[in-house]
Amino acid sequence: MASGLVNSSRQLGGSIGLAVLSTVALHNSSSGPTSGYSLGLLIAAVLFCVATAIAFRYMPARSQAR
Repeated sequence: MASGLVNSSRQLGGSIGLAVLSTVALHNSSSGPTSGYSLGLLIAAVLFCVATAIAFRYMPARSQAR
């Protein structure tokens, strides 16, 4: 059941994230077609940086023993 929940959250997370970012891009494209896409890509980049920082924070430390 846990595996099914993880797989479902991965698939839904991507589709919901894409829907939100495209909605933001469409909503903010009144001044030109590229202005909305620029904002959408900026938000995606910020979210990627936040996710990377969280991943590095909670990544287990490597063992130095050989």
